[in-house]
Amino acid sequence: MSDRNNRCGGRKSVTRRSFVNSIAAGGLITGTTVIGNGKANLSEKAPSDEDLHIEGNMLIKTRIAPEKIQIDIRKTSPDLVERYGKAALTESIEYERPYPNKDDLPKRDVVVKRDTWTTRVGTEGEWERYYGETLNGSTAGHDVSPTHYADEVPDYYHNLNDGIWEQSGPINLIGELWSDPDTMADDIVTASEHDNQRRPWGTNWTTSVADATRYLYDPDAGQYRSHDASVASGPAGFTGRTHARIWETPHHDVVMAMAAHEDDWVPHEAVAYLESEYRIAENVDDEYESNMHATKDIIDFGNSGLDHNGKASLIYGHT
Repeated sequence: MSDRNNRCGGRKSVTRRSFVNSIAAGGLITGTTVIGNGKANLSEKAPSDEDLHIEGNMLIKTRIAPEKIQIDIRKTSPDLVERYGKAALTESIEYERPYPNKDDLPKRDVVVKRDTWTTRVGTEGEWERYYGETLNGSTAGHDVSPTHYADEVPDYYHNLNDGIWEQSGPINLIGELWSDPDTMADDIVTASEHDNQRRPWGTNWTTSVADATRYLYDPDAGQYRSHDASVASGPAGFTGRTHARIWETPHHDVVMAMAAHEDDWVPHEAVAYLESEYRIAENVDDEYESNMHATKDIIDFGNSGLDHNGKASLIYGHT
């Protein structure tokens, strides 16, 4: 670890794993995922984007009470029934409200949101064959340009629902030359805390983040990895926040993949990607107490989502 804690007045570093374990024991956040039964119709060939594509409807019901927030999400599509024998993907998430008089939420409310649902879904075997065709894995002897990461790192992260992997948001940041994900997260907090003196957003940047587990496919290992660290402009962000997850990549100890987005008011749906990507890149690039730098839009992933432009920014750190 570097001396960044000394730069921050001795702030104690709390890893995502230790924080999540502590809040799970205390009941701040719990989550269950239940979906229907059925076997996936797997073929031996690698699926195409069209094969994995799915369209349907989504219902999100948020119940706000003085003690907790309950979020129930139900996603339906004829494709789920035809391909996997599943009537719906259903997820329930519960947050405790430790400070209900200070979190800016109403004392009680019920909010129901209906929307269309369009993404790509597949079993682990289907995604393994898909990425086997579209990714090269880590390479020996890197190019001078970091653009090769688009051929080695998956372009999206995923959510798991009872054996079905759902494409979530785009990877929009790559970190180079960090020794581990927690160090990268701590350094981003340091940079963002200093940048708060000049910019209006975020006054409580932290690595102690209450968030749902998301996954990135590792083409070298042939399996999914849960995210290793998180960073956000608030630990819970009931009324919105900048939020990012960090994964080690096939390059592991020197290259990190990052997905940054703006959360809305609960139920914490992503409402923007480009804004958060640029915010974090600019915070790091402006950091005056380290050799961190950033270059925007240098890696062309060709991925999409909301305002995302298909390109990832590169953050240069230090080991």
